[in-house]
Amino acid sequence: MILSGSGETDPRWLEKLIKHPPTSLSTLVYWVGQLDIDWDGVEGMGMVMRPDPTQPPRGALRPDVKSVLAQFRHDIHHEDHRRPRDMSLTGMQLRLDVAHVVVAGLLEQQHGPGRALDHDGPVVEYGKWFYLREHGNDGSAILGYEVERPEWAIPPAPRGALENLLHTLHDRLICDTELRPMFDALAPLAAAAGADLWDVNMPNQLDVYFKPAISIASVLHALRWENPVSSSGDVHMSRWRIYPHRPELPWHAPHVNRWHVDVYLDGWPKGPDRSKLPEIGRAGPSPLYDVRGCVNAVSAISIR
Repeated sequence: MILSGSGETDPRWLEKLIKHPPTSLSTLVYWVGQLDIDWDGVEGMGMVMRPDPTQPPRGALRPDVKSVLAQFRHDIHHEDHRRPRDMSLTGMQLRLDVAHVVVAGLLEQQHGPGRALDHDGPVVEYGKWFYLREHGNDGSAILGYEVERPEWAIPPAPRGALENLLHTLHDRLICDTELRPMFDALAPLAAAAGADLWDVNMPNQLDVYFKPAISIASVLHALRWENPVSSSGDVHMSRWRIYPHRPELPWHAPHVNRWHVDVYLDGWPKGPDRSKLPEIGRAGPSPLYDVRGCVNAVSAISIR
């Protein structure tokens, strides 16, 4: 059995990292070594790699860390003049000069048996949320950590649960005049479908979040919407919603009965192979797209 690349490293520091995952870039630096981030370049936009094969050498990793890929939160629109440098970590991947079997033992010691998955090859999930792979060349470990569970690791919802949630949502939009009874009726169905139901803005709004995102077709079918269009309501065009196109009404009119139903996409609406969709006008600050050929998915539904 090949245990690791060199067998000369002491992996005991990993016990503490596994018990207390890094929450910021400064804590990551404490564990893996200096990253020397180029804040004024592309690295300041939320991702850093060491070593970076496309750039001159930067930073100094500890000897038993062969490479680092880290992602962190950043203010993409520069709306916060403080823009703190100690950004909160969202995920990391470490290629270690430590045996895969050794790291697996440390993870099991802290989090119990792992859950075997297949995502671009075998990977095992431990706790919330560590992911362990074996490097194919020397039997060493590739250790990942995510602040939020990745979509590919989320178990699929039971058959029919999502359809039940969406069709019940449509029925409640037709029948209910207040959000609280709608929330109470949808809560167990959302839990069964693996969706998150939020009521932080009650009594004026409730939100349903889907992870992984769901198909546009399933939502359009449940809501009985034809001629769907998409527009963005913010100047940065960072969030895109879809709704039925009714030229006789303003774009901000209610969509179902008395309710505004904003169905949010997971990005700028695109056609197959990232092609541009037909633009049929404008709505507020953004273009108005015909999304009948849209390949995006639905990440959330907001009801007001």
